[in-house]
This record gives sequence, structure tokens and C-alpha cells, in this order.
Amino acid sequence: MISAPGVGSGLDVNSIVQQLMAIERQPLNRLESDKRDLQTQLSAFGQLKSSLSSFQSAFADLKSLNSFEVYKAESGDETAFTATADSSAAVGFNDIQVVNIAEAHKMGSLAIADTGTTTLGGAGDQLTATINGNAFSVDIGGMTLSQIRDAINNAPDNTGVSATIITENDTSNRLVLTATETGNENSLNLAFTGSVGADLGMTDINDPLLLDAEILVDGIYTITRPGNSIDDAISGVTLNLLNESASAAQLNISRDTDKVKETIQGFADAFNELNSTIDSLSGEGNDLEADSTIRSIENQIRDVFNTAPTGLTTSLSYLSEVGLSFQRDGTLALDTDALDGAISSDYAGVAELFASDDQGYLFRLDTLIDNFVFTDGLIDTREDGINTRIDSTDQRISDMEYRLELRETRLFNQFATLDELMGQLNGTSQFLSQQLAALPTFNSQGNYEWQRSMSFGQMRNALDQYSQNAVQTGIESASPHRLIQMLLEGAASKIAVAKGFMERGEIRAKGEQIGCAISILEGLKASLDHEKGGEIARNLEDLYTYMERRLIEANRGNDTSLLDEVSELLSQIKEAWDAIAEHAASQHEPAA
Repeated sequence: MISAPGVGSGLDVNSIVQQLMAIERQPLNRLESDKRDLQTQLSAFGQLKSSLSSFQSAFADLKSLNSFEVYKAESGDETAFTATADSSAAVGFNDIQVVNIAEAHKMGSLAIADTGTTTLGGAGDQLTATINGNAFSVDIGGMTLSQIRDAINNAPDNTGVSATIITENDTSNRLVLTATETGNENSLNLAFTGSVGADLGMTDINDPLLLDAEILVDGIYTITRPGNSIDDAISGVTLNLLNESASAAQLNISRDTDKVKETIQGFADAFNELNSTIDSLSGEGNDLEADSTIRSIENQIRDVFNTAPTGLTTSLSYLSEVGLSFQRDGTLALDTDALDGAISSDYAGVAELFASDDQGYLFRLDTLIDNFVFTDGLIDTREDGINTRIDSTDQRISDMEYRLELRETRLFNQFATLDELMGQLNGTSQFLSQQLAALPTFNSQGNYEWQRSMSFGQMRNALDQYSQNAVQTGIESASPHRLIQMLLEGAASKIAVAKGFMERGEIRAKGEQIGCAISILEGLKASLDHEKGGEIARNLEDLYTYMERRLIEANRGNDTSLLDEVSELLSQIKEAWDAIAEHAASQHEPAA
């Protein structure tokens, strides 16, 4: 940028260059727009990949035959026990009586008057506790009841004993030790050294031989376990014992068809979510509207739904037979009555239809989606291609920005020079004298000698755009200097008329007048002698070209301000030519 544009002539160099560069930057703008489009596509594929993965996860619980081996366990007395069942369970029932609840072994001390003052035993006295073959020792001699409690609980090798203090009243406090695990095998075995054992006087609170849980199955089978969660008594069933019961209650194991139906409904919902995502990305005006990859994915998924499995042992062939069908809007809907009927009549067939290896709908869908979302899958390949195009576009943008910087610098330099020269023209005729040197002169016979590339006929063609009714003799007898003046006047006149038409909304007439003005400017460009004019001629050519572009923009946008801008530039040039009229006349008088 020049620091003080227009100081020579008033020419708005910055504005002219900015407008020219705006045109020059259009390819760069397109590249940047292309990059944004590519980045949008990349983001859209990320969204699609996430949606496909979510859809795949939604039917993970249905894609294998084992997934349909879903059972539920119901207790006839949930105050006594509850139960759960896994895929290895079998339909049936059993009678369960809870004879005994598993307990943790507890031992309590004698009553101690206080917890923080009275010390028990002597220095060096120890307690050794053994639980299920694991032992640890802790020094407790000479400690208060609270200190003994804390020493046991904080022992680093404590193998399963919890110590607490029970306060009966102000003078009766007892240390209670409880095994952290239930059952006979986890009963406490205590040994003391010194007098601390006698001072504590630890005794059993419950029977260490009656700590196991006990149940009676079907009135015949007695089962004991150390804990209240029993998962190895009945195949595939876990019993959770709560309370002892006086009589047996029925345990009923059945297929959990509600769970299956819930999962199938979740599958339909997940597909509809995926379908919505695909529509939002590929619909008219959306990010992947014209992308073939997303259409291919959509079509391949639909092909799975539309292709019946082969080799199944069931008579079922299509998901519509189990209540799943496509709606007119492309979504899946579940008819629960139809599903209930299929489950009741052929549960194994329903399972095969969904999850049979190689042929089941969900097995095939799972395999297909793996091909889409896995590393180096279809979407990854598409994303790699987009990233490559982004990298290439970035390089092209960088290269173009560099070229545009150079171009902008050249334009500023050229127009700064032109501005300075036009400023000189306001006071002298130096610049146009150089141009006039290239114009025709009279020879000794009083005829014009043309020393430039433009013929008189060419200039007349430009002048014809000025006025179709021009007086022919006026044109033919005019000096070259006057011809240039007439061209400038004609261009200005056409622009003025065009402005009136533009303001009145007469589009066709406006365009015709602007077209004529552009033709005249072309004539002015053709009149330049680049061999003699050099840099000066090139600068004038750039200015005429700039004015042409502004006229085109004015016509396209119905912008009268652009017409005014070009008129002002023409006026400045014409004033310079008018200022040297006398000089031009003297240069073109015939020799005496």
C-alpha cells in the first residue's frame, strides 16, 4: 500500500487496487470455499461413522443365537429369597426353603468400665487371630479398649476381622470382633499372650459351627454354602437368600420374552436414529447431498433388510413376519402383536432369523457395518481421500496467496506511478505530449502520417459507439487529439445516459449504453502506443481495464455509485487532455 494515494491527481489508488484485487482474489475465495466444503464433509462422515457405531451397539445383544437365550427367575416368596437366571438356565420350577441364613462369626469381650482410661494386659501382650487358615498378630497389651479396637482394625496384615465397641451403659463397654466373611470356614480363632486375653475374656456370640447358609430344594436336597448368594446349586440360577422361611416357595424359570421384545424395539429405534442421520446428511442442500459413499452405505444396509436368509431351519424369511416393517418415510416400526405371535409359535425360528451365523439379519448387518467403520474401512478410505484433497487445497491456497501478494504490490506501484503522472498533467502537458508524439502528424502534402498500431478506421469504429448520428465530416476532419477527446466525451455521455436508465429501471437500455461505453474504452486502449508509451501506456491500459470491470459490476448490480466512479476517472483524464489543447494544435498544424 502506498502511504498517501491520490496526492498527485486525487486518484483513489487504494480503492482501485482493492477492487482489482477483489477480482483477482475470486479464485482464492473459491479455493477457500472448497476447503470449507471439504472440512464440512469430513465432519459429516465423522457423524455418520458415530451413528453407524451406535446402531451396531444397539443390536449387540441380539446378533448371536445365545443372545436369545434370555431367562427370568421369579421367587414365590421374595421376603425369603430372590433369584436371577442367565443363558445357561432351563425353563422349569423348583421348591426352595431357606433353612438357615449364612452368618459371620462374632466374639465379644467382658464388660469394661470405660473405653479410654482403663488399660488391659501388660506391655508386649499380643493377639493372634486366624481366619480360614490365615493369621495375623497385633500388640494390644497395656492399651485401652479404644486403642485395642484401632490396633486391630489398622493392622496392615489384618486377614478379615472387624473390631467395634458396643456400649451397653456408662460402665459396660464390650469389644466385639466380627469376621468379615460369612460361613463356618471363616470362623474366628483367637490366641493371646500375657494377661490381656484374660482381661478381655472373649467368648462366642454365635455358634461357629452353625454359620453356613442352608436351603432345602424340592424337599429333598439339602445344600449348604458359606454365603447367602448361591450360584452353583441350580444350573444358570443365582439365589439370593434374605430370611429363613418356615416353608418352601416356588422358584419359576421362564424365557424373558419381554427382554427380547425390548431389545428388538431398541434395534428398531436405533435404525431409525441412523436413518434420520443419513437423511440429515444426504438430503437436498445438506453436507453430503452429492456424495456417492453415503448413498452406497444406505443402499447396502437396505439390501440386507430386503434379502431373505437361506439355509435356516425355520419357515420365517423376512423381518416383517416377526412384526418389523418399513414405513413410507423409511423408518422401521414394530408390531408387538405380530412379534408375540412369532415368539409363541416359533421362538427358535425368531432367533435364527435375527442371529443365525452367516445368514441372520443382524449377523449380516454387523459384518457389513464392520466394513464401514473399522480402521481402513469404507468411511476411513473416504476420509483419507478428503484429507488428501484438503492438503492439496491448502498448498494451492498458500501458493495463490503468495502470487496475489506480488500482484497487489505491482498494482500499487503501477497506479502510484500513474497517480503521480496524472498529477503532473494538471499543471503541465508532459505526459500527454509523450502520447501525442505517437499520434499522426501532417507531412509536406498536408496529409496525416500514422505512426501507431491503431488505424483511423479503428478509431472511427470506437467513435461510432459514441454516436451513430455523428457528423461524418466532423470525425474525419478531427485531429488525433480531438479524436481522443471525442472518445472520452462519448464514453462519459453513454455512462450518464446509462445512469438515467438504471435509475428508471430500464434494464435493456441501461445495458446497451454501458456496452457502448465499454466498447469506447476498448477503442481508447487500442489507441495506446506501448512501444513509445512504455510504462505510461501500460498504466493507462490498466486504468481503462479497471473502468471496464467497474462498468460490468455496475451493470450486474445496478449500482449507480460505480457509474459515478468511472465518470469521475474519465473526467480527470479528459481534463488533462483539454489542458494541452493548444499544444496539441501546434503540433499538428500543416507545414507552410
